[in-house]
Amino acid sequence: MIVQPVAAEPTLESLLIEHVHGLSRWEQVFGPATALRTFGRLYTSIARRPRWLVPGEVKQCFCNATAFALVRDDVTYVEGFALDPALPIPMEHAWLIDAIGQVIDPTWDDNISC
Repeated sequence: MIVQPVAAEPTLESLLIEHVHGLSRWEQVFGPATALRTFGRLYTSIARRPRWLVPGEVKQCFCNATAFALVRDDVTYVEGFALDPALPIPMEHAWLIDAIGQVIDPTWDDNISC
């Protein structure tokens, strides 16, 4: 009897990484996807929703994250690709990270309330 190993379902993280790698293969020179592939990192830890976070307008992630990053010194602005588990299609997105590298998303409803 020959037993074939069953392929594991790809994780959201592996789908995201493969998407960036695929984009970088199409770039003729150093571009955004190559920069992400070379210098990017994966953020998987989501912080509890800070009391100061008032969610911003939907589909305005770059503006929402920038607005907080400009007035707060305890967060850092981050851009990249993100996945919604309900729709695992990589999307360009912006969010914040706190001092320990946890994601604070002022647009998507990822943060758990305190």
